[in-house]
Amino acid sequence: MSRFYGDLQGNRGEATRGGTKSSGIGGHIRGWRVGARVSIDSNGQDEDEVRVSVTGGSSPMGSSGGDYLAIYTRHELTGGLVKELRDALKAIVSNASKNNYRLAKQALTEVDKVLKG
Repeated sequence: MSRFYGDLQGNRGEATRGGTKSSGIGGHIRGWRVGARVSIDSNGQDEDEVRVSVTGGSSPMGSSGGDYLAIYTRHELTGGLVKELRDALKAIVSNASKNNYRLAKQALTEVDKVLKG
């Protein structure tokens, strides 16, 4: 049974792949001059770790490795990043005009739901 699962859609239909705890799974989607590489594997603490990087695409001048934008586990995403978002939204709510206050307050409520999740 796959721990990881991925799918890709193109002009020849959909392709799916699975990955195990030891193999992980990854993909590289490219335009001519820009691309994105995403991989998921187990980080040794039995947490799934997502890596996202930007690459130079498929042109001969492009880079195959890419620069990492982010490396996260689910705990980091639901804990640290969401809390940072909540703090930013609280600042927006406190400084919002009357028109924007309602929208910012709704967004803050949604973030709180995720944190309590």
